[in-house]
Amino acid sequence: SISTGNYSAWQNWLPYPVLICAILVAVANIPFMTKGLQEYEALFMVTLFEGFHIVVACVSGIWVLGEMDNTAAGRVFLYWLCVW
Repeated sequence: SISTGNYSAWQNWLPYPVLICAILVAVANIPFMTKGLQEYEALFMVTLFEGFHIVVACVSGIWVLGEMDNTAAGRVFLYWLCVW
């Protein structure tokens, strides 16, 4: 939006809750990661954190970007089977 000067995406309601949730999740992760690193091995915590990050990215790609809107139900099922 800033580089092109096209702010039409911000006229929809969806970017605002996504932005608020992104900020909340980023701030809320700090105490969890700190506590987890104090109690567990770093290798375990970073792997868990990144795995959850991948799942959230998959969910947001489907929900926000609509990447699977025109995909058959069987393929969507197989996609989630691979993610989980």
